[in-house]
Amino acid sequence: MIFNHQVAPGRNAAVRAGWNDAAWGLPHRELETAQVPWYESGYAGGLVFRQKQQSDLSKRVVVSSTLPREAPAA
Repeated sequence: MIFNHQVAPGRNAAVRAGWNDAAWGLPHRELETAQVPWYESGYAGGLVFRQKQQSDLSKRVVVSSTLPREAPAA
């Protein structure tokens, strides 16, 4: 499948495109005026998801780096 950065018509497609763009750290797309509110709603949700993923990852890194290293029992 070739990605051409176009959004299919419809509310669900615009929400999904916005969510995916934000979750993957992509910039906003140029859309038809009617799709902008749905796209922005999806983009906001994707940003929340991305922030939570990054927060969870940083917590795992901090916890694992503070544990003492021990040799496995023989």
